[in-house]
Amino acid sequence: MTPLTRTALLVAACALFTAACGEAPTVDEGPQPLSEPGCVALADALAHGDDWRAGLEPLDPAPRPSVAKPGFTIRLWVSADALETYRALAVDAEVPAASADFPRGASVVREIFDAEGNRTGVTATCRAQAGYNPDVGDLWFASRPGDADSLEVGRIASCNSCHTLNDETAGLYGPLMPAE
Repeated sequence: MTPLTRTALLVAACALFTAACGEAPTVDEGPQPLSEPGCVALADALAHGDDWRAGLEPLDPAPRPSVAKPGFTIRLWVSADALETYRALAVDAEVPAASADFPRGASVVREIFDAEGNRTGVTATCRAQAGYNPDVGDLWFASRPGDADSLEVGRIASCNSCHTLNDETAGLYGPLMPAE
């Protein structure tokens, strides 16, 4: 099995698990609160409806098909100073340790669109300070449904459960393309 196929299967399995569960994700801020400035700025922007795109660059010029949700598309936004490092995380790369180079405070934001092009949600990942969430490379997570005012942040159990499986890249998923 190729690394791309393995990761695509992990993403699909996590999507099915999360959808089947039907439970609201839980948040565990644990003993160490978020303090990495880049992550705090993103959290504040998401929480207050500010433009979370500040300092982020689109990975692609247009949305791409989603691996996790067939029939949906996603648009990835990455911290400008980490864009090339993130591109190096391609799943078939021979250097999975490249995620260790993903800087603290750097973010990946995923906009999710339905078949009609309506945004149905936004999820975010940011590399927090050392020790924040060690099981997944110190990643901080955020999730907002497309039309809701709710925002879940922190060590979201459903996010951790999938990102823990991707131990080859310290929890980060590279810019996946759907299997052909």
